[in-house]
Amino acid sequence: ISLREGERRLELQYGEMELKVDEQNRVIREMEASLQRAAMDTERKLLNQQKEYEKQVQFLMQQASEGSKETTEETIGQLEQKCQLLEKDLYYYKKTSRDLKKKMRELV
Repeated sequence: ISLREGERRLELQYGEMELKVDEQNRVIREMEASLQRAAMDTERKLLNQQKEYEKQVQFLMQQASEGSKETTEETIGQLEQKCQLLEKDLYYYKKTSRDLKKKMRELV
């Protein structure tokens, strides 16, 4: 009789463990999907940032070539600061994209 009770308890524990494993697997799948969405969003933001950076550089180059006589050192300094800020933003998004891709590879 005690063996049957022990077997019954073990079966209940086994069932509970299976439920926990299933729940953990579901959570893992959700986290992987969330990480994948975040990586895709970051990639999209990075591409948009790169396009914006390229537009700004083209604009600044055009403005510098057209108005080189009219621009002052102050304006050139401002343009250089804008370029530096855009380069920093670009670096940030590239690094974030690399980090998210690395995390995704580690999880998969």
